[in-house]
Amino acid sequence: MHNLLQYISTRCFVSSELRQRLNQDFELIQLPAGEVLLKPKYLSGKLYFIEHDLIHTNYYHDDKQVSSWFYPEHQFVTSWYSFYTKKPGFEEIGCLEDYVLHAVNYKNIKN
Repeated sequence: MHNLLQYISTRCFVSSELRQRLNQDFELIQLPAGEVLLKPKYLSGKLYFIEHDLIHTNYYHDDKQVSSWFYPEHQFVTSWYSFYTKKPGFEEIGCLEDYVLHAVNYKNIKN
């Protein structure tokens, strides 16, 4: 959580109330290498902050996997199209190693 708070504090002032809210709203997720975080045709209702690892996003075209992006540590990731439109996405989000993320639900961001 330290890296997430540090990342946010470089962009805005983090009051004690905001710090408490972030600690309350974000959940820690730890998953093994090769685990898929989000599959195509699913709705993305969470925004993830990458604490540790490199996240790979891809999509399928003519039944072939196409890499779309690599997200390094200390970045936010989600299926952006799905997250903003509230429609099922086309991307798959997976990891290359064991990974540690902090996740927040869309509804918590809106509040």
